[in-house]
Amino acid sequence: MYLIVMNITDFKTDIKLAPYTSIGVGGPADYFYEAKTADELKNAVLTAKEKNIPYIIFGGGTNVLVSDDGFRGLVIVARNNNYEIHPHTKNFGVGVDGVTITAGAGIVLGVLLNNSVKAGLQGLEWSAGLPGSLGGAIYGNAGTFGKSIGQFIEEVTVLEPSGDIRKYTPEECGFGYRQSNFQNMPGTVIISAKLKLQQGNVERLKEEIKKNALWRAQNHPPYKSCGCVFRNATFTKEARLPQDENEPVAWFDKVPAGWLIDQAGLKGKKLGGFTVSDVHGNFLINDGTGTAEQLEQLISEIKKDIKDKFNLDLEEEVRRVG
Repeated sequence: MYLIVMNITDFKTDIKLAPYTSIGVGGPADYFYEAKTADELKNAVLTAKEKNIPYIIFGGGTNVLVSDDGFRGLVIVARNNNYEIHPHTKNFGVGVDGVTITAGAGIVLGVLLNNSVKAGLQGLEWSAGLPGSLGGAIYGNAGTFGKSIGQFIEEVTVLEPSGDIRKYTPEECGFGYRQSNFQNMPGTVIISAKLKLQQGNVERLKEEIKKNALWRAQNHPPYKSCGCVFRNATFTKEARLPQDENEPVAWFDKVPAGWLIDQAGLKGKKLGGFTVSDVHGNFLINDGTGTAEQLEQLISEIKKDIKDKFNLDLEEEVRRVG
């Protein structure tokens, strides 16, 4: 591993961040750099630390809300999208032999999925149509269809604030519902990860992916958004929920945020350039004219409405920057 301090001139300056986010809002970063390899990623972080410049890592730009003022520091976009399939089989402790894949944090989830399926490997079919990068997925323990990326992690390689490289076990990653310990470890940078998969039937995998991608296309709006804005709410005895046969608590240990927003009559609610999606209430759509300030205000109003109507607190799934 070759670590060097780069020149400050290697970074772009005053780059607007909106085009690098899926929601399309955000002011400029003082410094900006796209790291195409793990070494470039590490060296950019080392340079920021050497120059006392605050830094933050971007992946696919989903689930992130950048303020209109931008970020006073260095934004590093992880583009290290290398991957390697390890052909040897290995027992994962559940009586099933499998295969591991090592991939860079910057690899797009869809690319990782397609490459694994081409190799006849199963495990990631649930992620079909899910946007973002592997590093971002690990950071937020992204998931759907009852599965999440943390279930398939064997180890995560990170650059710690001290400059040391360390490998984390799944237990050390602290995966939970849309959470990981990395969310509470400022300055720690996910470099790569090793995932554990199993051999599967390619044609069956393709059918599963097609089915999952179709579901997402039918149930998630195809417009500018940051994905689901809120985590599903934790049910409490004090909650005041509508009582009917479709009561979601009968199926989930949490109450779906999108269902709450729908029940509150908030679908179609507009504020500035943003609208609560008619397709899925947990998606806030930018018509192209929205600002971060408007989005923040809409989020605040939705949280207040849900609290007033149902006595439940919605927690944001998005990461705020700036």
